[in-house]
Amino acid sequence: MEKTINEQLGYIRPGRVKGSIEMAGLFDRWYHRTAQLNKESPDEDGHYGLVCDGLMRKPGKDESGDDELEKSWWAQPMRIAFLMKDQNQGGSHWNEDARNWLSQKTDMQELTNRTFRNIANILWGLIYSKEDIRPQEDIVTKFDDIKTCFHEIPFAYIETKKQGGGSSIDNKELKLYLNDYKDLLYKELDILNPNVFVCTGWPIYEFVQDYILQKHKDEPQNLLTKVPSLKDDGKSEPSILLHIPSKKIILLGHHPSLQENFGGSMENIYMSVMDHYQAFLHSKYYDFFK
Repeated sequence: MEKTINEQLGYIRPGRVKGSIEMAGLFDRWYHRTAQLNKESPDEDGHYGLVCDGLMRKPGKDESGDDELEKSWWAQPMRIAFLMKDQNQGGSHWNEDARNWLSQKTDMQELTNRTFRNIANILWGLIYSKEDIRPQEDIVTKFDDIKTCFHEIPFAYIETKKQGGGSSIDNKELKLYLNDYKDLLYKELDILNPNVFVCTGWPIYEFVQDYILQKHKDEPQNLLTKVPSLKDDGKSEPSILLHIPSKKIILLGHHPSLQENFGGSMENIYMSVMDHYQAFLHSKYYDFFK
């Protein structure tokens, strides 16, 4: 039987013997690349910490439900991937499987976790905006609908830097990791094959552009089409790009963990993506992507 997406991506987890570690799939290669490059310091057992990710398992589901999860993923017109920077591990490094967070963590299931509430808002907005966007007021009044969407609609969650970090990361440092693991991150995107990329930082936005152009380099008219925001003053770069031959959408928005004192209100984070998505809905390209 063909392996599921999450089986292809694999895992890194504690072994059955105390102090041992088990790994498989693409993340096995990621782990050994980290050891080869000496990117991080190992723990007292000599192990490196990495965050595994991919298709997020739904509440009450474990690995046994991955086949059903994947069928739902491929059936979605919009296969949305959220590309993050790295997990805030307070400067430490440990192994984590982000795919289990929604299935195991109550604060994420109930959307009391601020970061994932913002992700849920954006997921719901992208899925249910047709012809015009769901206004920012809806993310408060439609909370139950957002929660249902978050629990039912499959989405991919990707830490582009698999090694844990702190509360922030410098763009220059992030670019180094993106370059050192470029082929592996490309492979992860190949396995998941999303058609909507929500990028949470400029280096990630540029990385996805390069990935799509490289993936389709031998195809005719292999260009990214710029769609200016409805609020675009003509001076800044557009924050939504389309790859029309493959019907892929690249979006740039605020990081969902952005603090309110830096302009990261729930409404601002939602609209940082949806303002640009609305430009696409009003563009001449929208009918082609339906």
